[in-house]
Amino acid sequence: MSLNATYFWELFQLDWSATATYYYQSEQWMTPFNNPTYDRVGSWDRWDARLNVAAPDLAWEVTAFIKNITDDREIVRRDRPSTVTQNAVTTLTDPRIYGLKLQYNF
Repeated sequence: MSLNATYFWELFQLDWSATATYYYQSEQWMTPFNNPTYDRVGSWDRWDARLNVAAPDLAWEVTAFIKNITDDREIVRRDRPSTVTQNAVTTLTDPRIYGLKLQYNF
């Protein structure tokens, strides 16, 4: 489930918006065997945010963003251990990512 909230306003003759996103993933099972030791992946959530400013004619746009604000690393996928090495492959959520996006339209 994901929820988005965006607020729009004008300031200094520019168009601004701020967006907050919440994502929730409930507990899930990776195989039909439903073995809690290997197959269950717990629930997790994530918060993201963006601040956007643009010229009214959309000639240019600047967006600052943060993904995974809390920097939680959660398991999103888990495989059963190898019968040879006994190692299991586990996939985690991305760490906190932040950046700036510059866009010019011509």
